[in-house]
Amino acid sequence: MLKSTSRIRTHGSRGICLAAVLLLAGCVTQPGPSVPFRDGANLTAARDAVRSCSGVAPKGGRNVVTGSYVAGVILGGLVLGPVYVASNEENIRAHGEAQAVDRCLADRGFVRRDLSEAEVQALRGRDPYSRQNLLNHLIGGGSLETSPNV
Repeated sequence: MLKSTSRIRTHGSRGICLAAVLLLAGCVTQPGPSVPFRDGANLTAARDAVRSCSGVAPKGGRNVVTGSYVAGVILGGLVLGPVYVASNEENIRAHGEAQAVDRCLADRGFVRRDLSEAEVQALRGRDPYSRQNLLNHLIGGGSLETSPNV
């Protein structure tokens, strides 16, 4: 009798863990406007890195969704786990795609740098030449405050 009780407790705790993991995965907000950052890099280098890494996004999204379905079945059962994953599949896929691109960019020495609201507004209000200069500055490690063209 003790063994069956411990099994029930184990499966119950797995269900709680699944619910927590899936809840967090479904609630993860997608990254906002960002640029690849690397000391001394410029817009051309960042654009080339993003272009070469964009091919990994679909596979990364598929892998995360597949893993979520498998985890859903294992931890939440045949009905509840997959239902929850299906209802959040779009967010899960987008997050997996972003993670895959971030990993690829990291292999090239870049990290994601989220832009502040002020930086986004500054970029929107500039002509193409000034926008490119500000992006070069932000990608290379600068900030809006240290930009010579604020």
